[in-house]
Amino acid sequence: MSSQCINCGDVLEIDGIDDTTDNIREAVINQYGLWGLFITSKKELSKIEYIVKKDSRFFSIKNNIAFIKTDTSNKLFEGTNQEMIWIKSILSQKGISSLEIKKVWV
Repeated sequence: MSSQCINCGDVLEIDGIDDTTDNIREAVINQYGLWGLFITSKKELSKIEYIVKKDSRFFSIKNNIAFIKTDTSNKLFEGTNQEMIWIKSILSQKGISSLEIKKVWV
């Protein structure tokens, strides 16, 4: 998947293998903020949980992005903006349409 960084404009390629070190990821979050992927329709929550458990692409990010059961904020994941774009893309390809990305922390 290709996406363009909203901060620097660079085009990023993500192939499902996240080899970003924790200190670099933390620096990106400190500089650009923490982002969340939110569900706008709880009807799709069980399908999302199934996809996350079965899709091998999520195994490479399990240590970096915590899967958060929907609470009152409806936040499913949190991490860098690019991670949220990548996850949203995967879930959209699987038919999940009720997702939005928002900055959680500056």
